[in-house]
Amino acid sequence: MSKHIKVDGKLLQVNKSYNDLKMRQKEKIAHWMYEAYVLQTEENLSDFEALGYIFDKIEEAEIWIPDYEIEKRYRAKKRQFRKK
Repeated sequence: MSKHIKVDGKLLQVNKSYNDLKMRQKEKIAHWMYEAYVLQTEENLSDFEALGYIFDKIEEAEIWIPDYEIEKRYRAKKRQFRKK
């Protein structure tokens, strides 16, 4: 079974995890997660709305990663953000 599919002329790896991303991509996503956390605390947003903000940014940057990976990472990072 192939680990890749072709979407819009691009070859995507469908079994990718957060750790498979490049360091630059991880840094961008971590920054967006912090921005979403700040928005969530200031505007009293739900986790779902904050995650929507992150998913929009990831889609704009054309980074392919499963949604559940981002959800899992965001919930883990929220504890770190509270300490800041």
